[in-house]
Amino acid sequence: MSDYFVINIQGLAKEDEDLATGYWFECGAEGVAETLSFRQDQDDYEPILVEKDHIDIQVYFLQPPPVERVESFALQFSVQKIDVTNEMNKDWLEEWKKGFQAFALVKDIWVVPSWLEKPKEATTVIEMDPGMAFGTGTHSTTQLSAQAIEKVVSMQSVSCALDVGTGTGILAIVSSMLGVPSIDANDIDPNACEVAQENFAKNNITNVNFVSEDLSTVQGSYDLVVANIIDGILTQLKPHLLRTLNPEGHLVVSGILKERESIFFENWGSEIKIIERFQKDEWLAFILKTI
Repeated sequence: MSDYFVINIQGLAKEDEDLATGYWFECGAEGVAETLSFRQDQDDYEPILVEKDHIDIQVYFLQPPPVERVESFALQFSVQKIDVTNEMNKDWLEEWKKGFQAFALVKDIWVVPSWLEKPKEATTVIEMDPGMAFGTGTHSTTQLSAQAIEKVVSMQSVSCALDVGTGTGILAIVSSMLGVPSIDANDIDPNACEVAQENFAKNNITNVNFVSEDLSTVQGSYDLVVANIIDGILTQLKPHLLRTLNPEGHLVVSGILKERESIFFENWGSEIKIIERFQKDEWLAFILKTI
């Protein structure tokens, strides 16, 4: 693996950003990146860029940057701190693979990446490799959703399900493996469509239909609706989640931080009742029914 070099600059005046960037490219820099700061308001899950008078930037070189140019920059520009670090290139996919182990997601269903052998105790396997869409089953919200789906399927007959924001399609695959005969997997992200379709084929899942349209236009009526999305978006989608749910159906919602549990249910009002609550780490999931 090859090394590269980073000049870390803290506290550069915002108005000097263009001049500083030009300076380093003239010195042979491969690239310049700014460290951005975001805030997330209490009830708004759209991240907002925080504008600052001073910024931090990183300048990248394949060879050690000339010491005299670093010193000259420090004299020309007012900064709080400047230093140079030597980094090592890594194959991040290979690093990810080293840390990924097969694991039981729910019941006897295991998630096993294609580069690992199936464990002896894994009777049912979801082959799931890393992709650009979120969701390989490792996150607490995905695991809670899978547990909630298994609970609903054990409580009543589920003939059709809708997985909202399916991503990699893992929860649709879980639903299929738990015996749901017909599943619609909904997502408007083109990348999710591609990744999910690949995962359905890889796992020989033939009873899932991908629905690449906004939830507001989905016209089906389902025994089970699953939405593993952050709670602000769940609240925005609430009318459509309830509209697509059969009168006696169950709604599984996940992606709710424990600290926001009361806010979530204040926003959802009295139209629903809690059938079961699930928690892992700081995350919550619920099985809900309409009243």
